[in-house]
This record gives sequence, structure tokens and C-alpha cells, in this order.
Amino acid sequence: MPTVLEAGSWYDSEGCAMPQLVFEFWSQEVDPIVEAIRRVLGSCPTKNVAAGHSLQCEPTQQGLDWAAHQFSRGELTSFRLHPQNSGIRYALLIGPDFGGDKRPGYMGTIEYTRADYHHIWSGLLEVDGLRLVCLGYEEGVEFTGEQLTAETFPWDDHFLVIGAVRSRVGDWIQKHGPNYVASVDGPKGRSEV
Repeated sequence: MPTVLEAGSWYDSEGCAMPQLVFEFWSQEVDPIVEAIRRVLGSCPTKNVAAGHSLQCEPTQQGLDWAAHQFSRGELTSFRLHPQNSGIRYALLIGPDFGGDKRPGYMGTIEYTRADYHHIWSGLLEVDGLRLVCLGYEEGVEFTGEQLTAETFPWDDHFLVIGAVRSRVGDWIQKHGPNYVASVDGPKGRSEV
């Protein structure tokens, strides 16, 4: 089975191959998205950018708690965090009204540039309230508000590495995508699914 670095990479300024992986996760409420981002980033310092309905991004010293409050008041449509020393390029929280679209909930995105994705994947699956978690290459997996169930999720999306959707009883239904590759930090000798 190929590893992430063998399957698809971009190259940093020193010519080192780096994967470009995109975690996406969805919830009907903002708090699980905030919790997921908090768990993944830990205590890593970040530079943050917020956008309201004008989509004009403004730097802010405010953090995730402030952003969650602003989302609940309908004053923010996106909040992006850029970790200062991490394999994470950014974490993004977008609201139901982002870009003038009306979505059925909140979306989180984390762009990751290392081949050891399993610790992030398993951490996201532990967040109560998340209904969908997926990992894809490049720009991530394309799905709509009508594709949030195991029956409708685009399991055949070309960029999908692995996906998980909550069943009606609350457990995860996980499947490998067409672009599945094992994480270099995954369980040895067995699949994540």
C-alpha cells in the first residue's frame, strides 16, 4: 500500500516533498467545530483572520471562543487560524452564510502538510457533535448539504482519502476513498477502517 508521500505531494522551498491533505468536518452547531479545531491545534500560537458578511478578511488578536460567540450572533462568516510552528497551514471555520450560500450547519477545514495524518483523523472522530469527517487531497472533497448521510456522501470523489459519516444511531460509518493511502503514523499492519 502506498504512503501519503508516494501518492501526491507538493514541494517546499527546499525541494522536500510535502503532502497537501485537507480535513473537512461538519456539524449543525458551531461548538463541535470549535472543539475539533482546538483539539488539533492544541496550544500552538496562531495568527488569526476573521471575515463578516462582506467577506473582507481582517487580522484579529481574538481567538476561537470569541469567534464562536460572533458566529452565534451571525456577525462572522469565516474565521481562519494560521499556526506558527506546525504542519498545519491553516484551520478554517465557516458558518452557514459563508459566501452568500445557505448551508445546513458549520464546516471546519484543516490543511495539513505532513504524511502522519492518523493522529488528527482519530482525534476528529472523538469530537462529540461532528456528523461528518473526511480527508482529501489538494482542494478536498466536494460535497453539498444534501450529501451529509452515509447513503448520499460522495464516497467515489476522486480526492477522497478516507471518510466517516455518523449513522442514525450515532456510530461512525467509515470508508476508504479512491485515493486512500495509509498514514505513516497509522496502526501497523491494519487499516484505519
